[in-house]
Amino acid sequence: MKHLLSLVAVACLGALFLTPLTAQAADKDFAQTMGQAWTWMEAGALDRADGAFKEVVADPKGRLLAEAYFGLAAVWWQKRNAMASYQRLLEAHDMRSTMGWDAGDGNTWDQRIDSRMKYIERNFTVVKLRATSKASVAPLSDPRPSDPLLREFATRVEANVDEGLSEGSLVQWTMLPNGTYWVGAELKTLEGGEMDPSRAREWTLDRGSRAKATYKERFALVEEGKSPAKDFVATEAPDPSSASTETVVEVMHRSIGVAVQGAFVPTRSLNGIDPDVAPDFSVGVQLEGRLALPPPILALAVSGGWKVLPVNGCRAAPTRAHLISLGVGPSVQMPLSESASLGVDVAFRGGLGMGGRSDAARLACVDKVGDLGAGAVVRGARATSDDVTSTFSLADVGWRGRAGALGGEFAVGPIIDSGGVLAFSVQLHVGYDHLIPILPSETADTLYLRDPRTGSVTAIEKGQAVSAAAMGRMQAGVRARVLF
Repeated sequence: MKHLLSLVAVACLGALFLTPLTAQAADKDFAQTMGQAWTWMEAGALDRADGAFKEVVADPKGRLLAEAYFGLAAVWWQKRNAMASYQRLLEAHDMRSTMGWDAGDGNTWDQRIDSRMKYIERNFTVVKLRATSKASVAPLSDPRPSDPLLREFATRVEANVDEGLSEGSLVQWTMLPNGTYWVGAELKTLEGGEMDPSRAREWTLDRGSRAKATYKERFALVEEGKSPAKDFVATEAPDPSSASTETVVEVMHRSIGVAVQGAFVPTRSLNGIDPDVAPDFSVGVQLEGRLALPPPILALAVSGGWKVLPVNGCRAAPTRAHLISLGVGPSVQMPLSESASLGVDVAFRGGLGMGGRSDAARLACVDKVGDLGAGAVVRGARATSDDVTSTFSLADVGWRGRAGALGGEFAVGPIIDSGGVLAFSVQLHVGYDHLIPILPSETADTLYLRDPRTGSVTAIEKGQAVSAAAMGRMQAGVRARVLF
């Protein structure tokens, strides 16, 4: 029993000695982590330094908090993100009354925190940047601040904004060095040290290819030590500090578009020798590319398309041909709001039609022709020569389903573009294709026509027959587009 009591006493004494040793070891571990964090900071491994400082902040006893929070702020300062750094300093300032806060010998860390906060409040202003698409252009500092450190922050603005846009953040709060900035075509001035995000002034960023080109030109001049802003002010422009925060909405022409369209097509039907109108339809798809032109609302569109059109391949019933065409023309996009614009497209097209006289089409036509009277033509052409008027089918001149095509189109409708990956458009579409039958070389040079009313017969030349058989196809319908 005495031995047992002796062992318990020894264990208790050991626990008393080991407890402070364990605490000292824990303190030593956090001190080592802090030292490693500063080492990574000096080596430029900012993300690893950030992780180490966060480990120290997570200490449940709150040891080394002042130094750790200053370290977190220093990481973002090195990344040239003044707002994130200021937020960490604010957190540190609010925690000074917490248990375990150690400001260091002579309040070193408190003094450093206060000094950095005052520097930011004296030289920076918070701004809310609103973008309308990922292609928006960051503010440009012009002229650059004379202080080398502030100049680094001003130069870093583009990278910070672009990083936020790439992550999908169309609204960003940031702190910018005080000075003058280009925001699109306007000059904005930051003078005063506003730190509260809820009272931040708002800037709407410009976008589009023209805005990007202007930004690059100004950026190059600023890097050379020149200042477009000074020249702008020197030409008696309005005071930049009084400039409106509203910017002119500028359109952004998407470079690629895919469209699906359907249309009503009136065609000619013959009742004896008298023409009539018969309804038909057309469907098709179109791929277009756009090149933005110097006027911001204008672009040059080049497109290729496929559609199905009715043709006169059978004298008794409509047949269809596939039309492959290429087009070129102007595209106008007029802004209506930040996310909507009115698109107007005009194109001149040329192509080749194929179909309507294949073996299958000819066989399908046989039964329908049998229901007609001898020599009757419902789908074909009418020609007059020497006072003789008669009708004939394209089969009579040996047509094999090939036709040249010339025409054009006009489309108008809204474009909805909120700045995402895709934009959408629905347009009213009017088009015209003039199909000219291509006859084989072995076709006879002369075609004989008989007037069914008088029985008179006359001859027309091959070229005259082709001219009479040309098919005009007017189309009116709707086009839906997806723009990239």
